[in-house]
Amino acid sequence: MAAYYKRIAVIKQLKQGFACALGELSGIVRLEKYGNELTAELSLVNFAPLKSGKYVCYVTDGKYYESFIYPEVKRQSQIDISQGFAAVICHVGGDVQVIASATCGNKGYALIDLKERAEKEEKGEVKNYCDDAIAEVNYYEFDSVEKSGDNGKQKEEKTGEESKKDEDDFGAVKEPFFNKIRGEVTALLTSNKRYAALERTIKNSVWVKINYEGEKYYVFGVIYSNDEEKFLCYGVPAKSSRLPQYLKDIATYFNCDGQGYYISYQCAVTGKTVKPQIN
Repeated sequence: MAAYYKRIAVIKQLKQGFACALGELSGIVRLEKYGNELTAELSLVNFAPLKSGKYVCYVTDGKYYESFIYPEVKRQSQIDISQGFAAVICHVGGDVQVIASATCGNKGYALIDLKERAEKEEKGEVKNYCDDAIAEVNYYEFDSVEKSGDNGKQKEEKTGEESKKDEDDFGAVKEPFFNKIRGEVTALLTSNKRYAALERTIKNSVWVKINYEGEKYYVFGVIYSNDEEKFLCYGVPAKSSRLPQYLKDIATYFNCDGQGYYISYQCAVTGKTVKPQIN
């Protein structure tokens, strides 16, 4: 039987001026995947009626991209939502304005270049293509379990009680998340060119520079503390030290030898996205 996944994320306002009343934009992005068929639905709360333009939702699993116009779409898709997704809701009318975001699972990192993808798609430069950047290996924790049903096996999200089994009495994760993906990370660090400049700038770290689509690249690294993995990090080149609004909660600007980066961090113990300040 084909696998079935259902994922829901709450919409968070990023830009003012699009609410129809006092309060903030809200709602949900709901994705369902059965085999290769994707059903995407956008429920908007407090969004102002449109006088011009359109509301478009752009979704990614970190590798594949989809977009759809409010309120819903059903189509064949390669996007994989088993471990969550990232989405931005944009007002498109002459330009592309990111006005809200939504993330499910540990996919906050994928918001970093989603606005750029949205702008390229509206210009007709790209359309739902695969991007190997930050997606060669899946660094993010698998957040579902298999259960048997009348129609065979399907994957469902853990309940609150089931999730507690992964923690001890003090709420700490029993096994460090990094242990689950150590082999994949080691392969990535040993099969790509070391980025010595970042290693000199950030103490106790190992970095590699990964090229894709010709001259494009991103950086990936591991920061250590007392010889133990502390953060998994990835970054994309930045043109400005000012973080875009939609990145302020998930990334930090860092300059290395005159080249800036938007870098996001994942805790090696819990697997959760965090935003530390590095020196």
